Amino acid sequence: MIAKKATTLFILLTAISLILFGILNLSLMDLGRLLAFSLGLSLVYILAYPYIFKVKKGDEVIVVANSLVPSFLGRKGIIISDVKGKNQRVVVRLDDGSEVIGILESYEELFSPPRVRLIYEEKVDGSI
Repeated sequence: MIAKKATTLFILLTAISLILFGILNLSLMDLGRLLAFSLGLSLVYILAYPYIFKVKKGDEVIVVANSLVPSFLGRKGIIISDVKGKNQRVVVRLDDGSEVIGILESYEELFSPPRVRLIYEEKVDGSI
């Protein structure tokens, strides 16, 4: 998920570098330095983003039943409780409207949203 944001940042910084190259009549070595700066800043953004912005109420997460289950097999949901930090209990509303309680296992990663390990899910049976 961060990949899209980092790519957008890199393209924006590259465009700025090319504009500066054209306007200020810089050398090719200066252009290379500007492009290297753009790439470096994008990489720092990828590494720092999860720790700066963390996870907050209203963020989309993936809910998995077990730590060994890959994220792409999880169910999508939105955090509806306040988040105190990693490895803390959160309440998540799934796409089908049900609410589950889980542990926030990881922040947003390069290609996946934050991950919550399920610890409690109430099964509601419609029959009486």
